[in-house]
Formats: sequence, C-alpha cells, structure tokens
Amino acid sequence: MNRITWRQICSACLAALLLTATANADPITGSGTWQDFPATLNSDGSPYFDAPSYDGSNANIAYFLSGYSGAYDGSSPGVTPRWYGNATGQAVTNFYFNASQSPLTATLLLENSASSLLNEFGWYDTSAPTVHHVIFAGSDSVGAVTQFTPSTQYGYYLISVLPETYYTQSSLNPSVETSHQHFAVFQQSAGDPTWVGVEDLRLTATGIELSGDYNDMAIQITGVPEPGTGFLAGAVLLALGLGLRFLQSRRGARIGNLR
Repeated sequence: MNRITWRQICSACLAALLLTATANADPITGSGTWQDFPATLNSDGSPYFDAPSYDGSNANIAYFLSGYSGAYDGSSPGVTPRWYGNATGQAVTNFYFNASQSPLTATLLLENSASSLLNEFGWYDTSAPTVHHVIFAGSDSVGAVTQFTPSTQYGYYLISVLPETYYTQSSLNPSVETSHQHFAVFQQSAGDPTWVGVEDLRLTATGIELSGDYNDMAIQITGVPEPGTGFLAGAVLLALGLGLRFLQSRRGARIGNLR
C-alpha cells in the first residue's frame, strides 16, 4: 500500500469518527432555525434572550454561557453556541424535540431566582403534556445531575412559584402567556451538549427585563449516540487497526526481501 493511499484511509477514518461524535443531538420541530450566537452582547433585547436582568448588568443567559462579562466567574461554561429562533431575533413560540438518543443526562448549571426553591423543571410527552416528568425539583441545587429517557416527541416545562406551568410549546401555557416563550435553547454546531435557559417570570408584565433574561435556571443536556452510531465508530476503529497491521506486515516483508 503506497503512502498516499494510506493517508487517504486515515483521513476517511478520522472523518467518520468526527461524524459519530457530533451527529447525536436531538433535532427540533418548530418554525425556527439555528442562529449564530450574538457577535456583541448589549442587553438590548435582540436576540430575545439578550435582555436586561433584575440580577444586575451583564447577567442574562447569553452572558452566563459565554462568560463574556465576568459576572459568572468560575461557573460559566465559556461557550458561544448557536441558538434556536428566528433570524429577526425573536423567539419561536412553539417547538419540541425528537428523541434520537437515550438516555439523556441533565446537569443543573445555574439557579438565579428568588423562587429557586419552588421552581420545577422537567420534560413532557407532546401527546400528554399534563403528565410531568420531573428532572430538577426545588430541592435540587447547582451541580445536581439527573439521567432521563424522554418519549419520541418531547418538550420541557417549568412550574413556577405563581404557580404556573410554562412549556416549550407555548400554546400550552396559561392564556396570558401563550404568545411568550419561557425557554431559550442553545447548541454547539450539530452536536451535544445542548443548553436550556429558563425564564420563570410572566412575560406579559413590563419592567426591566423586557422579554426575560432566561437565567433563572440553566441546564446542560448531553446524550449518547444511537447504537448504530456506536457500531460505526467501532467499525472505523477496527478498520484503522487492520490497516495498521497490514502496513506493518508489508513493511516487514519488504525488509525481509532486502536481506
């Protein structure tokens, strides 16, 4: 096997491995698309989650994720992922997820609400939204980890202190909130993890937060590839190992012929 062909095989194997590592995020059904993270954060309400916050300057979910302001020193994941919504900067009022991996692992990264001891975050089946599956209850604190297996089509909900229940499918919200989205979803390009920012206040009220700061809870969602994807990764590694063995045997034969 000549050197050029061997390099081509190695490149193909690496490309396949990268594909298995990234093609495992649950796709979203909704009217939005993935948008680039804001080039500049200025709390002007565009995109909808980059808004002023009752918690202080430079404190909304975008500042937390990126660590841009230093307001969340040591706790920020330090990422600038794309976000789900409209190109105009507006939120999509109804969306849900399509399960492509199981199980999922949720990590509670941030609680920034006076109602944190009462808020409840979880998932629901789109065909039975009143049946709630708790992921984090009010007794859970930052650093808590929960593993869950959602249904084929699922969304996230929050039960707030009011109490009111808000859904990623906003049409399920209380009547005064059906046109408002209480969740902001972020994702690294085409792969895990996914971050969910939550707003626990009514967005019908006017005030400093405009459209919400979405930092009342921040959850990181990670998953594992489907079994077929894992099989592909194993096959790639096996092919790479066999190729190395073949190359070594050819080199050994050449050395033997020269003696």
